[in-house]
Amino acid sequence: MEFSFLAIFAKLLEILIITHLQILKIVDKDGRYIIILGFLHNIKCTLVNVYAPNIGQAKFLSRLKVILSQFSADPIFIGGDFNLVSDPAVDRSSPPLPSDRTLSVAFRELKKSLAMSEIWRGNILSIESFPIWESTRQ
Repeated sequence: MEFSFLAIFAKLLEILIITHLQILKIVDKDGRYIIILGFLHNIKCTLVNVYAPNIGQAKFLSRLKVILSQFSADPIFIGGDFNLVSDPAVDRSSPPLPSDRTLSVAFRELKKSLAMSEIWRGNILSIESFPIWESTRQ
């Protein structure tokens, strides 16, 4: 198999693409996302790598929601860095920031509109079971 490496150096987004597959690639002009449309084990799907900005995340998420809704008929796999906390009450060891509520709502709207679920969060039985939280809960 032959592989090629695609890098958007300005925003440090990287994704590995198998070159012999028929794919459609959509790259954000600001380097904030790469969308790959193709087939994975003969199933049409969309792969997305996101690197959200440090400021203006709510606007970015709203724009991303509109773009990804075009592909919602097929499975969408999203990874990357959204530069926000999904649930400030659980994800922060310090009090939530003023912007957390707005960003959490925008992120929930994105997840709801695309019927997304967070695999990592969905597999956690008890947040207290993670050692990282032991020092903050004592």
